[in-house]
Amino acid sequence: MGHAACAGYHFNSVAEAFKYHFEDVAASNKAVENGSWEVREVKQLPKSELSMQECNSAWLLSGAQLVSKFNEEAKNTVNIHLCLFRLPQYTTDILVTFNDPVCINPLSSSAIGNVAAIQWTLQDFQGVLQSFCLLDPGVFG
Repeated sequence: MGHAACAGYHFNSVAEAFKYHFEDVAASNKAVENGSWEVREVKQLPKSELSMQECNSAWLLSGAQLVSKFNEEAKNTVNIHLCLFRLPQYTTDILVTFNDPVCINPLSSSAIGNVAAIQWTLQDFQGVLQSFCLLDPGVFG
């Protein structure tokens, strides 16, 4: 459960970019009230461990949000991981997200028929980030 997006603008600081993107995800999840989200950690990823050598730096934010589906009262705990690849030479940031539902409220519609499937782990996501690469810089114009 995740996606990659290119921002057609470049934030001045990592903190400013993460604040914008995390709040955007929270708004999409309707998790904007006090106490419905938290940022647990922000860390820089070593460039030596990344395939995308074009990035100036890469940062990983880990947090959590209380998310309800279909405007239900029941809220599920979802770990949110955002990776920000900074590409100032293209005036662009690339954001890759991983949403990991870790606690499904029994009253949530998500609990109905919730079959145990093979779950992605943070290590799986980090593997995606390490192998993520830019094949055609022409995509930036």
